[in-house]
Order: sequence, then structure tokens, then C-alpha cells
Amino acid sequence: MPDSDHVVVLVHGIRDFAYWQVDVRQALETRGFIVEMTNYERFDLLRFLAPVPWFRNATIERVWHQIEQVYKIHAGKKVSFIAHSFGTYVMAEIMRRRFNFSADRIIFCGSVARYDTPFEQVSERFVAPLLNEVGTRDIWPAFAQSITFGYGSAGTYGFKRPYVRDRWHAGAGHGYFLNKDFCEKFWVPFLETGAVVGSERDPELPAWWVRLLYVVQPRFVLLALLVASLYFVPWQRLDSRPVERWVETAERARSNGTIHPSSPLPNDLVQARSAFEEWWQNTGLVTRRKLDPSLAYKALSYNSRLYRMFERQDDLKPGSNYWSEQCLSFFEQVQIADKITECLLDRAALFLELSQIQHTNADNFRRIAESGDQVMNRATSLASDAQKPDVYRMASRFYYNLARPRSGMLSSRWDNNYLALAVERAKQAYELDSANLLNVTQMSRAIQRMAANPPQDSQANWTEDLRHAQKLMAAAYRARLSSLRTPEALIPPANILAVMTMDLALRDWHTSPKARANAEQAVALLKADALPAQTDAWALVRATEWAKDFTFDLNYDLARIRSAAVQLLDAESNPEADGMFDDAIVDLTTAASVATATQLRAAFASVDAEPSFAGLSALRRARLKEIVSIK
Repeated sequence: MPDSDHVVVLVHGIRDFAYWQVDVRQALETRGFIVEMTNYERFDLLRFLAPVPWFRNATIERVWHQIEQVYKIHAGKKVSFIAHSFGTYVMAEIMRRRFNFSADRIIFCGSVARYDTPFEQVSERFVAPLLNEVGTRDIWPAFAQSITFGYGSAGTYGFKRPYVRDRWHAGAGHGYFLNKDFCEKFWVPFLETGAVVGSERDPELPAWWVRLLYVVQPRFVLLALLVASLYFVPWQRLDSRPVERWVETAERARSNGTIHPSSPLPNDLVQARSAFEEWWQNTGLVTRRKLDPSLAYKALSYNSRLYRMFERQDDLKPGSNYWSEQCLSFFEQVQIADKITECLLDRAALFLELSQIQHTNADNFRRIAESGDQVMNRATSLASDAQKPDVYRMASRFYYNLARPRSGMLSSRWDNNYLALAVERAKQAYELDSANLLNVTQMSRAIQRMAANPPQDSQANWTEDLRHAQKLMAAAYRARLSSLRTPEALIPPANILAVMTMDLALRDWHTSPKARANAEQAVALLKADALPAQTDAWALVRATEWAKDFTFDLNYDLARIRSAAVQLLDAESNPEADGMFDDAIVDLTTAASVATATQLRAAFASVDAEPSFAGLSALRRARLKEIVSIK
């Protein structure tokens, strides 16, 4: 393989097996580029012309999967693309759909991409300009646009828009560009430096009959005939059984608690999902729009969520990304406003998870932040009054995740700008629906973190904000405790109440005279709200399959809370301190037994940095460090 930091990916067109890629590859490798070839096999003319999304989407997904592999194999290197014919349509759709797509240079030739492809909306995903090779005798793009739907004639007439440079070639046909000499003369300079050389100043017009195709647009005549034939077919009816079966099976599995990310999916669920996916991909909009909107939303949303659950550690999340896009695209096409917002919330949930795992790669983080912010703002603008609390809460969680330290060390400083947005959106959600425990929990989470971050950690007004939020959280938690029977329902409010109570107790102790009465009052607060809530959460999951997901977080925070109590008990020379510290050792040992190396490093650093640990005696801190040191 050539020693280079620049990879060029070749994407072929229809009705060929990409033989031209061999010549172009040799030309590029001679100049030091690494070349990767994509292949979706022979895409025949019938499938190319058929206005059926499944054919095209299947190819788009296939090529995107291959591009993902290129990114992984050549991590850290520049990646450019050369696409021909239908390959340009595929690339334009990938650029539009995939927020994590990125490219250095992009070259189109014989392009059938639409002239109104929104390059300005995805300009951060490639180095402008995109170079579009135009052949004045290339009839196929004009033919594709005039006969069927979804294509354009940029290869015949050019894009003529920002972020694109059209280069004209007199007398050039559809395959004129696909050879070694053309590559060396025209593409190598562009790939190396961005130089665009040798364009015709006054290109000739396409043949008169090609221009006539552009004006007449025979596809509309064909569409009218197709619609008429469908209208008069008496046996045409909707068979939605695969959709209904998928929704029923998914809801039954959720109700029975048989879905867990560390366990195989039940066979009936796998079969029902496969049947639904096959049905969806083999039907068009005419059939899909006959579905009941609520049924369609459930089917698409359940599938997106199920993929998201099992792609938790995947930094691309292809399945959940694809099905959340399908949901949004469908309801945008049928124009059902409340369902568009619901689909946007599903997209927002995807960005929530991506925002948790993409902090170390600056480019990915920026793309997620920008794209996610657009999704949140759009959802807010479209949401009904009933939906706005959910949208604001989701946005708050998204900005909260973006605020996390890039190092992964949660005890490090967070981003105050994102935290401020998280607090603002959470308060908006709470103001609109204060009875919803989810809104109380998110507002408390955001305020707790904002108050703990410098310089707020030493500001009296944030102490009072924290106190007010803690009282609201404690009251809401007690009022609903009997109904919180699942880990998803109990753990978030319990943990937030416990941690913010611990923060408040230590904050009051550090800012008040260190009197025995003040220490007793702080310990009483921890025993009343923090310890019961956190032990409730751990007791619910410790003997279940959910334990593996929560053992570290719940026990680490239990150790923090008990260590905070030890500081206060030591201050009043209370003999309970040693017993409380022994319990903290057990908690931290349990957490360490399942911790990753990253978690252990963070825990080790927190012993001297976290207020809950830092106030302990040197001897006690040394004992805790021994537990979380990497052996």
C-alpha cells in the first residue's frame, strides 16, 4: 500500500463492474495516493430508472457501509472521493443524510445528482469546491432527469451554484473522463492542491433534442399513466400485517422485560422486525401512506430505538440513524406535523447518545454539536404545546452531554456555555409541566452540575439555586417512589437526588462555621435524602441482569456519599465515622470490580479532587486510592 496520508475512494455508476477504476487507480497510486474502490455490483438500467426508493436506498446503504470501513482502516487520513454517473447520486445522498460523513476533495463526473442538491447545508462536510466535470455531449444525465424522478442533469448542464466548480469539456460523452490520461491531467492537480485547470470558456450547448427532453419532461406523462393504472386496479389494497405484527411483538417484549442490550433478542422479535423491514423497503410512498399514522410511527420508532439500544458503543450507530431518518422522511412526505416532531425527538435521542461518546474526536464532536443543535431547534419550532416540555427536556439533556469534559474525567471542569443552555431548557420544560418527574429530574441534574462547576461552586446564589432544586427533587421523589418500579424509572431521579443532596450538605458545611451542630445537620440531610435514594436504586438492580449496567456508577456514588458523611462525622468526632468508612470501602471495591481502565484512572484522580473525598484524612484517602489503582 502506498505510503500516503491521502486516500481516494472511487464510486462507480450503473451497468458496469467498475473496470475503469483500475486505470484511474493506477494513475493515482503512481502519484502516491492510497486508492480504495467501492462496489455495489451491476446496477441495471431498469432499477436505475424505477422510481422506487428501496432500490436506490439499498445501494446508498451498501456504499456508505464501505465508506465507513475506509474511515476505520485509514483513521486520521484525508479521504477524497471520485464518483461517476449513478455514483454521484449515491454520494450526494450520503453527503446529505450522514452527519458523520467527511471528505477532503470531491469530484463528480457524468453526474445525475439533482442541481438543487443542498451543498450549502453540508459544506462543513467537505473542502469546497466540489468539482463537477460536465460533458457537452453527455446525454445520459439529461435523459435520466427527463424519464424518471429523483435525478438531475448536472453532468449535462452543470450545478451552477455555490460550493461547486463546474468544469466544461467540449464534445465529451458519458465515459470521456474515465481513463488514466484524464485523471493525471485534471484530477491529480485538484486532489493535490485544489487547482482546477483547463475548463472551456464558452462551452457548446447540448444537442437540440437533449434540450427538448429537458423542456418536455416525459416522466410526467409516464407518471400520469401510472397513477391512472393504480387508481383503476380493483384489487389494490393495503396489507399491513407485517407492520402490525412488528408493533405488537415489540410492545409485548417491552412489557415482558425480555429486551436487554447484553442478551440476545427473542426469536419472535427478530423475525417480526425482519418481516417489517422487508415490507418497508419493498413498498413505496403510495402504499406506506395508507398506514394509520400512529401505527407507522410506532413501527419506525420502535425499530430505531431497538437499534439504538444495541448500538450503544458504536460511534456511528448506522441502524438507529437509518431508521430515525426513515421516520422523519416519511412523515415529512405525508406532512403530519405532530409526528414530524416525534420523529425529530427520536433523532434527538440518537444525538444524545452520540454526544456522550464522541468527545475525543474534535471533528466528530463539532459535527454532532452542530447537527444536533439544528435538530433540537427544529423540534422546538415545530412542537405543539403538549410536545414542548418533552422537546425542551431532550434539548437540555443534549446540551448537558455536550458540556462533559473531553477527557472523560467527570471531576474535571465542564463547559459552562453548554451547561447554561442545559439549565435554561430544563427550566423551560419544568415551567410548562412541573408535575412530570422527568422534568424535575433533568432540571435538578442541570442545576447540580452547573452549581458544582467553577466559578459557580463558590457563589452563594448557586447554593440557593441548588437548595431550591433539591427540595423540589426530594418532594417529587417521595411522592412518586411507590410507582418507580423499573431501573429506567427509579435510577435517574434517585441518583440525582442523592448526588445533589451530597453537594448541598458539603457546600453548606464548607461555607458555614465548622460547628458541631452544622455537621450534625449536614449528616442528617445525607441520611434523610442522599443515602436512602442511592441505596434504593442499588437494591432494585443488584440481583438482576441490569446490575452489570449500573454497578460501577451506583456504587461509586454510594462511596462518594458515604465519604462525604465520614468527613462530617470526623468533624464532630462521631464514632459512626469508622463504620461509615468501612461501608464506603465496600462500595468502592464493588465499583472497582467492574470498572474499565478509564473509570479507574478517573476514580483515582477524583480521590484528591472531588470534594466528597478530598476532605478525608490522608490515611483514608490512601486506602481509597489503593482500591482504585490499576494493578
